[in-house]
Amino acid sequence: MLSCFRNAPAWRPTAAFIAGIICHDTISATLLACIAAVAVMLPALSALAASKSPIRASTGKGAMLICLFFATGWAAGTIRQHSVTVIEDKYDTYVCRMAETPLKKGKTLHAEASLLKEDGSRAANVMLYLADDSLHRSLKPGNVIACRTHFSMPPQWHGYRRYLERNGISGTGYVPAGKTGILQRDEMSSPRIMADRYRMRLDSIIASKVTDRDASAVISALILGERNRISDEIEEDFSLTGASHVLSLSGLHLGIIMMIINVLTSPLRKSRTARTAVNAAIVIAMFCYAFFTGMSGSVTRSAIMLSAIRVTDSMGRRSASMNTLFLTAFAMLVYEPYYIYDIGFQLSFTAVFFILAFYPAWKERFFIRNRLLRYFCDLMIISVIAQTGTAPLVAWHFGYFPLYFLPVSIIAIPLVTAIIAVSGAMMAFFFIAPLSQLFAAVAGQLTVMLNEALGFVSSLPHSSITQLAPQASDIILFYLLIAAATAWLQKKSPAGFRHVLIIITAWACINTAGMFMEKDRYGLLFCGDLGQSKCVVLNGMNKTKIPDSTLSSIGQDEILKLNAASNGKEIKGRTIKAAWLCGGNKLPTEKLIADNRIENIILDNSLSAYARQKSKLAAEKAGIKVYDMYECAEAFIPLK
Repeated sequence: MLSCFRNAPAWRPTAAFIAGIICHDTISATLLACIAAVAVMLPALSALAASKSPIRASTGKGAMLICLFFATGWAAGTIRQHSVTVIEDKYDTYVCRMAETPLKKGKTLHAEASLLKEDGSRAANVMLYLADDSLHRSLKPGNVIACRTHFSMPPQWHGYRRYLERNGISGTGYVPAGKTGILQRDEMSSPRIMADRYRMRLDSIIASKVTDRDASAVISALILGERNRISDEIEEDFSLTGASHVLSLSGLHLGIIMMIINVLTSPLRKSRTARTAVNAAIVIAMFCYAFFTGMSGSVTRSAIMLSAIRVTDSMGRRSASMNTLFLTAFAMLVYEPYYIYDIGFQLSFTAVFFILAFYPAWKERFFIRNRLLRYFCDLMIISVIAQTGTAPLVAWHFGYFPLYFLPVSIIAIPLVTAIIAVSGAMMAFFFIAPLSQLFAAVAGQLTVMLNEALGFVSSLPHSSITQLAPQASDIILFYLLIAAATAWLQKKSPAGFRHVLIIITAWACINTAGMFMEKDRYGLLFCGDLGQSKCVVLNGMNKTKIPDSTLSSIGQDEILKLNAASNGKEIKGRTIKAAWLCGGNKLPTEKLIADNRIENIILDNSLSAYARQKSKLAAEKAGIKVYDMYECAEAFIPLK
């Protein structure tokens, strides 16, 4: 694994650039302070670089370049942060141009729009929350509307504010029914809008060809990324088994397309010109696929990364693939520094990195002579390596880890590959009805088999470990441990074993120090975050997510969580330590307080402003302590 870094010198400037972006966003300092720090260090580094000793000179030059790239990353973060326009918080009539079709989320419609100046130019990007009525549902990208609202931003510490700023959104505003007027009906004809329309047309074709509703919904998700028709039961089965990544378009789907084209064009690879033509066809196919699936960020980034790697491989420079990956990531971060916080970017980059680092060695161990079986085996190996590499990030972001991801990969990857291939043939032979219907029947049956297999695995005990709350230090040390253990297993040297022991010791020391500092804290810790807040049981440094159920018992204390999934469940005559009210809850707070003894009420980020205010008034009237996660970064409730 260490040889990958030796053959990829671009990792140093890329890592320094990323560190500059992250430090700018997390450390409360100014660009001037960063420049001053670098200015102080540069003379010393320059003297070191001018040293007569070759080792000292190369070290000094390398340190200078790292400092410069760090400062560049800091500057990029500063420029990106100041690109967000500040909107005056006042109730007024605004003219906006819709940037996307409104989508229903909860009780309202969400859509991004451009706030227009008097001359028609764009002033800022805003997020509109529209009342769910016929007028708002009819809005299309490009429509110009006049709406009566006021735009605001959450507090500085709030996770949702950081999310908005990283996506270039300058404010959010709620538009009630009857406060909107359409000024122009012109619709956008941008490539992305054209791709959306084409994708919806393909989705309707799949729905008409495949009779099984769940199967057609999964096929649309696999080849188009359209997940709106998937039932909650199917989506839960995919999540619990760790196969939910196949429903979200990513590098895996592009890898499958590459494999299918390789199989179909393998007889043509007899000359260098033919190989170059096939590689060009693969690159074109990946970008066409990214276009027809709506040009989502994850697919576009994966297409760029894989295309760059494919070009270097076609030039006979396999060792340059890792270097190309870092250069591609660096170029993408220069274009948009806040990609580093995008979950899709993190997972895509990490998955491709682990594949390039570990796939060659494992491929040699599982060599199969049959070409077709070898392709399927390679896909399974790639899937297992990618899931192993991304598992810490999944646990960090989503708080769960699928226990049976290895057998699920062995089952799911061949079926998903076959479904994509057969579904592609169905679309290709659309105008030949008998063949199209035959491929549709085969694809539907394969998808039913996939759904039933994952449903069986999800019903097994402990199919997914859900009570996880790792820290950033845990993730970093885990990856360092993987690197050290791999180097030790490859070289079998005592020095490598010492590195493993050092990392394990550092991990233990960090956790021990944290336990000592937090040894007297035992209770519920609610942390403000994007969408729904996070809640863990804090016992020293040990953090455990509370079960995702309506009523949970922590010792002698009961925790009540009310959201859309808990509606209709009667809670009466209980002594509740903490009532966690989330978006979608329809139980009136007055009735909850009247029927139970409530000690604390937590108002989640996902609640609307109206619901928060109403619940807060009811709790204050009853003399109950309220924690509003929209106003505080975290809330700690001690337990017995």
